Amino acid sequence: MERQLQNPLKHLKPGIKEVLDILKTMNNRYALGLLTGNIEHGARMKLEPFDLNHYFAFGAFGSDMVFETLVDTESFLQELDRI
Repeated sequence: MERQLQNPLKHLKPGIKEVLDILKTMNNRYALGLLTGNIEHGARMKLEPFDLNHYFAFGAFGSDMVFETLVDTESFLQELDRI
């Protein structure tokens, strides 16, 4: 992670901040959230050099994942077949 953060070649794609600015001004119509497989701390660290964190008040992160199976998969699939 540290190597990625120190990479002098890191950059934003053209137009990203402009699009985020437009979407932010439409905040009564759109909620901006960050969706990533990164843990939240890592994702926020990657956004910080580009001053992007303030665009995303919330998110779904890899660290949010539940690792337990909450549903018996076989039973669930059988129920789907019945529908």
